[in-house]
This record gives sequence, structure tokens and C-alpha cells, in this order.
Amino acid sequence: MSALWWVAPLVLVLVLAASWYALELAKRLDRLHWRLLSTRDALDRLTVRRASEARLVVASGLLPAEGAHRIDRAALACLTGEEALFVMDDLDRRRDGLHDAEVDEHAVAERNERESALTRAIRGTLTPEVVDRVREAPRGPELLDSLEMACYRVQLARSMHNLDVTQVLHLRENPWVRILHLYGRAPVPATIDFDDATTSTAD
Repeated sequence: MSALWWVAPLVLVLVLAASWYALELAKRLDRLHWRLLSTRDALDRLTVRRASEARLVVASGLLPAEGAHRIDRAALACLTGEEALFVMDDLDRRRDGLHDAEVDEHAVAERNERESALTRAIRGTLTPEVVDRVREAPRGPELLDSLEMACYRVQLARSMHNLDVTQVLHLRENPWVRILHLYGRAPVPATIDFDDATTSTAD
């Protein structure tokens, strides 16, 4: 028996190490979930900003009439429907109490399509020739730069969100996470998928 005096301390060390590892995994999952929610909030604001900047370019009167009408119609649709969610995963528990009904799949699909429609309208209208012409006009460069920055930030936020989703899905496959159910009641997060490539070179 005395020859096995080291077994109990070793078991204790292993238990403590496993507990610490599980705690770190749980904390990392929690941070990723909150980062996802933060990025979704940011994307909400950034898509509104993008639509607003698009309407300012239209209001300048510097765009071809048909393209301007298309952008304005798409941007207005985004601004009037921005309260809808981007995804169906119900990860954002903070909305409980604000919405009595379940997340509407149709509304989610429409929200993503509205953003895609605005992207296509911008991409189809702001051709290199049109951009060059607008930049020659007073305030043209300022308006275009503001819109381009808004479009870039939307792309960046969506990309960061989807990268975080990938990390969460990978982490949830960890045996410790699955066995100990470290993700709790948090649903599996979904990626946000709409067309945000507003320049023809990004197609």
C-alpha cells in the first residue's frame, strides 16, 4: 500500500487539470458566443449605415437615373425592414420578451435578400465608368468614399461573424465540450449569408 502513496496526489492533480481545462473551454465558448452577438449588433448598425450612405449618393443626382432608382428602392427596403434578424438560430436570448413569437424564417430570408438586393444594385450601378464620372463632380469623392467604407465595414463584420461561427462549431466538436455539455442551452450558431460584394472585382 505504501508503494502507491503517489496515486492519490496524481489523481488529484489530474482532476484539477481536467477541471481547469473544462473551465477554460467553457469560458472560451462563452466569449465566442458574446462576440457573435456583438458582431451581429454591429452588422445591424452597419447595414443601416450602408443603406443611408447609398441613399445620399442617389440624392446627389450624380448617378444614372435607372441605377439611382434601383439603389434607392433597395436601400429604402433595407431601412424599413432592418428590425428582422439575419439568422434562425435563436442564439440572441436578449430578444426574449421583445418577440413573443418564434423567429420568422420568412422574415429572416427576406432580410438577407434585401441586403443582397442592395449589394447587387450598388455593384450594377457603380461601374468603373460611373465611379470615374462621379468622382469628377463636387462632393462626388466624399460621397463615394463614405459609401465604399460603409460597404467594406459590412463585409468585414459579416466575415468576422462567420469566422467566429466556424470557431464555435469546431470547439463544440471537442470531446470534453460534448461530454460535459459545456455549451449549456446555447443553440448551434448559424452563419450570416447574403451577397455583400459591392464591387465587380469581388465577384
